[in-house]
Amino acid sequence: MTWHSEVTPAEWDEWQKLARKLSKSKKQATSLGPEDYASQAIEKLLQQENRPANIEGWLALTIKRQYMDRFKKIQARGGASNRDLTDEQWEMEMVSHAVRSPSLMI
Repeated sequence: MTWHSEVTPAEWDEWQKLARKLSKSKKQATSLGPEDYASQAIEKLLQQENRPANIEGWLALTIKRQYMDRFKKIQARGGASNRDLTDEQWEMEMVSHAVRSPSLMI
């Protein structure tokens, strides 16, 4: 039995709402939207072997780190926005994002 099975549907709903709220509070423009960051944070939470002691704090830190990582990636490519990307660069960006997605890993 894992810690996930002890979580009520109401708790999961509350954490998903919190993740969306935390993501929307970030005012940084990246190629992903707040829903993407919230979903990724919940996916990472599901992958945790042990329940974090403070889920709200864990979600806040995880989302903050995701935004920071994404911002660094954008800066590394010269600060270009998605509108400035060529079709080839856009395709590479999407492949790069998909490859890192835990839901696509076997």
